[in-house]
Amino acid sequence: MTGARTTNDSRSQANDFELVITDVFNLTGQGVVVIGPITTGEIRTGDSVQIWDGDQLVLGAVATVELICRRPPVPGEIGLRLGNVDINALRPGQTVRATVDAQS
Repeated sequence: MTGARTTNDSRSQANDFELVITDVFNLTGQGVVVIGPITTGEIRTGDSVQIWDGDQLVLGAVATVELICRRPPVPGEIGLRLGNVDINALRPGQTVRATVDAQS
């Protein structure tokens, strides 16, 4: 899956992408993956994201959108591969939000 963005790529508009983390795990050789439902907005591979715990910023990363096979599949959930970030800083309930590129 290359992305979940379906509209034109207008970087001058704020991206309201948000995902609530339901699971966090390490994918050997790939890095940390977070899974959860998209609550609003759209995302694509290469978008910068921030992880928030309430109103506290936990970390920033560049997301790679992944199709994660789970049995049974959970409708509306996607996986975001965040690379080599600190898995211990992430937990279910935190929120992933897209960041707005300052050079839009």
